[in-house]
Amino acid sequence: MVNGLDGWQEKVRETHLSTLAARPQTAPWFSRAYGHQRWTQSHRAAESQGPQALVSLGGTSRLTPVTAIGRLKTRSEFVFVKGGTRFATPSLVLQARQRPNATFDPGIARFGFTATKRLGGAVVRNRARRRLKEAVRLTASSRAREGYDYVLIARGGAVQRPFTEVIKDLQRALIKVHEPSTGRRHRKPPSA
Repeated sequence: MVNGLDGWQEKVRETHLSTLAARPQTAPWFSRAYGHQRWTQSHRAAESQGPQALVSLGGTSRLTPVTAIGRLKTRSEFVFVKGGTRFATPSLVLQARQRPNATFDPGIARFGFTATKRLGGAVVRNRARRRLKEAVRLTASSRAREGYDYVLIARGGAVQRPFTEVIKDLQRALIKVHEPSTGRRHRKPPSA
């Protein structure tokens, strides 16, 4: 009991809490696709994780599905992919190239994301990259091929178009970059 300013006695309710934690918590576990590449607690995901076996209606299925999504981080990795095949859609440009040392990372397709300053300010570029990353997370396990590196270059539609259209663009681009080349790169010379 404490005397107040007006002479009334007030009850003070204070509780002393310990500053020590009740028990130590374990570190969070992230799978290779979402956590830091070098700091994973296990080199393999749990057996229950990952996509189910792919079932193909068209008769063409891969023997080994993509089980993890890696990231391209260095400039040399981006430049290497630039020499591969590419396909442009209204919301992105997809570049793809098979890694020569794909046997070291079975089941992994690696993705890199970029947005140029021509797209807009930092907020717009970051939003475009976030949308492309989410589209890859939703579609890559069924459409990407293991042993390939992919670079997604954001275009204006990555921010302006509905997200379902961005996903459709990515799915179409992943199919097109793996189709055999038809050799249509030669343009007709302009007639004079």
